[in-house]
Amino acid sequence: MSLPEYLCPICQSPLSPSTEAANSAWRCENNHSFDAAKQGYLNLLLPQQRKSRAPGDTAEMVQARTHFLNAGHYQPLADGLLETAQPSSGKDSVLLDLGCGEGYYTEQLHALPWAHTYGLDISKPAVIAATRRTKNIHWSVASMRAIPLASDSVDLVTCVFAYYQAEEVLRVLKPEGQILLAVAGPDHLLELRQAIYPELKPQDADKARNVAAEHFDITDDRKVQFNVENLQGDALWQLLLMTPHYWRAPPPVQEQIRTRVFPSMTVDVRIIKGRKRSAT
Repeated sequence: MSLPEYLCPICQSPLSPSTEAANSAWRCENNHSFDAAKQGYLNLLLPQQRKSRAPGDTAEMVQARTHFLNAGHYQPLADGLLETAQPSSGKDSVLLDLGCGEGYYTEQLHALPWAHTYGLDISKPAVIAATRRTKNIHWSVASMRAIPLASDSVDLVTCVFAYYQAEEVLRVLKPEGQILLAVAGPDHLLELRQAIYPELKPQDADKARNVAAEHFDITDDRKVQFNVENLQGDALWQLLLMTPHYWRAPPPVQEQIRTRVFPSMTVDVRIIKGRKRSAT
């Protein structure tokens, strides 16, 4: 099958790898050049696409997520994604994991027999960690606001706890292509949130579905809920580091949480699948 072409983030022309054995650069017809890192990823993030010198997850956050997920605490969520991920086109389909992070879910999705997989994240430490999982996925550091893949080239876009821009997803999806979202439900990490915030704001359980329904025909909507038991010590700290609640918790609250034991932590995730609407 024909795999998607990478696009130059400067001029949007197709990129091609160098034919010279000693040269790892990718170039477009306008001679814009991007080096392929020795770790096995392509860095297509432009300086003006960064909001900071080191955008996305830090090395510490990536390490925490790697240890926590590798311990299997969120495997029921991965199983739910695998059950839902079948693309409409069947065999030999292109999968793009947006906000792939350190590649835990990407690697499992890639094991599906039909998947030719691309993983993209804005965090360089995350993508470097992802390359350690497998070299058989097309990894890249790039902006999810300007996906560096050809239009109409992807069968299934997955987005697990990550930002997506609907217009860009619709651009890269083939006709009848699909998006698969995993978003936090109203009770997600309820016990942790109760320990951080004096008052919890009610959460709109349908917000993510309603936003997706503005652009896609919803074909599946399911809830995955389970509990992580006896959460404490390093695992608890790793969980906090891999969530936005870490940045919102004052240091004294962080230290209090670090010494606590949570007999049970609720994981509440909504998996939403939608199909690209036919052009009218």
